[in-house]
Amino acid sequence: MSLDPTLLARRWPERRPVVLAAAAIGFAAVAAAVRASGDEGLSALYVLPVMLAALELGLLGGLAAAAGAGALAVAVGTVAPAVVALIVGGVAGRFSTRMRELVAIQANLAAENRRLLVQEREMAALEAELLDQRTGLGRLLDAQEDDRRRHAETLHEELAQVLAGVLMSLRALRRQGADSTSLDEVHGQLVGVLGELRDVATAMRPSSLAQLGLVPALEALEHLSVEADGLPEPLPEPLRTGVYRLVEHVLASAEPGARVRLSAADGRLDVVLDAELRGGDPLTAARARVALLGGTLRTGALPGGRTRLEARLPLQTARAAAAVPTGSVARTTVLPAVESISS
Repeated sequence: MSLDPTLLARRWPERRPVVLAAAAIGFAAVAAAVRASGDEGLSALYVLPVMLAALELGLLGGLAAAAGAGALAVAVGTVAPAVVALIVGGVAGRFSTRMRELVAIQANLAAENRRLLVQEREMAALEAELLDQRTGLGRLLDAQEDDRRRHAETLHEELAQVLAGVLMSLRALRRQGADSTSLDEVHGQLVGVLGELRDVATAMRPSSLAQLGLVPALEALEHLSVEADGLPEPLPEPLRTGVYRLVEHVLASAEPGARVRLSAADGRLDVVLDAELRGGDPLTAARARVALLGGTLRTGALPGGRTRLEARLPLQTARAAAAVPTGSVARTTVLPAVESISS
């Protein structure tokens, strides 16, 4: 609840100098009336200026005003008005002090509410900015993955097929009696290029990821032990590619002997990766990728200098996103390498 600033603004009749002047005039008027009339009962009117002073100055001010009024009343020979003035001054002063405390508390609450409101607005603006950055990063990673798919498909479907066709032509030339030594040399070079080409294409976009699923693709990674429990293969995109890239990126900065355990339950996918990191900062990229998948990531230290990454990813979000295609899937239809042109 906010405090209306207009409630704290005093108009001129409510300002302290005016109120205290009115109290002083009241004291003087009552004293003059008592002296002029000789009626001691008029001393009871001292409660009015005492109340004004108490309401304005608080408890101590009210008691001081009551003491002054009591002295004037006693001076004319009456004690009862002095007692009444003291009681009124104490009660009104305490009431005034308490009201000031409540107003101060309410003002502090209003200031705190305004501060929290400003913080909420700043946090909302920051979250919107982070969301824009995350969206932009997600689009960038999607575009990068699409490029990987296209280039892998080009390597698989075009260049590799051309090289395979050249090898078959060499076999035909060998059968027609061409120089076998020269042909074997060219054959060896082409076989090496074809193997390297397949390795590059697999590194860019492993065909097993699209055709067999996440677990076989992870098992094909070097120096990685894979465990899977209740995994609904094939996982939908972009979850499948996201988890693969996550593990692949961490392995690039890890010593051999990493382990990953995958399990699915209650509409979520849990990925636990234990690895000995040797350098770089793979955790920052891992957090960014997990956040893009709508999940959470926890890290912790293990004995022996190893690090554990625990990613919890929603399956339902991934299934919904799977309805939106993010690129074509590379097909592996490369002909087997010819071992010998004379076969």
